[in-house]
Amino acid sequence: MCEPISRFNLKISIHFRSIEELILDVGVASKKSQNFVLTGLKLQGAAWKDGLQLSADVLSDLPNMALQWVKVDPKINLSEGKILLPVYLNSTRNDSLFTLDLKMVKQQDKYSFYERGVAILASTLA
Repeated sequence: MCEPISRFNLKISIHFRSIEELILDVGVASKKSQNFVLTGLKLQGAAWKDGLQLSADVLSDLPNMALQWVKVDPKINLSEGKILLPVYLNSTRNDSLFTLDLKMVKQQDKYSFYERGVAILASTLA
């Protein structure tokens, strides 16, 4: 059920940072997450079990994912243990929307995900 827009409060915090200083970080949304949250995404060729892992399932649900801009720290490698996956509009894969850098379960080879063609779908409608 959708809530009327009048029931939502919008909080805006302004931090003056250059876009070059920021990176879009993605992770599983908590119940009290105050970030942008992506819901209803599907994984094709993988499953989410506290991180991405290869799966025999053709489609599986991705938990709600929170997007958050964070300041880049050159001392920390934010892409370590993550894989960059495309997000497509639907299963035809004709329309690429964007990419997400998602955490993998340990001892997973990122090239195995690419060989299998793992991707994220925004909709199962074709």
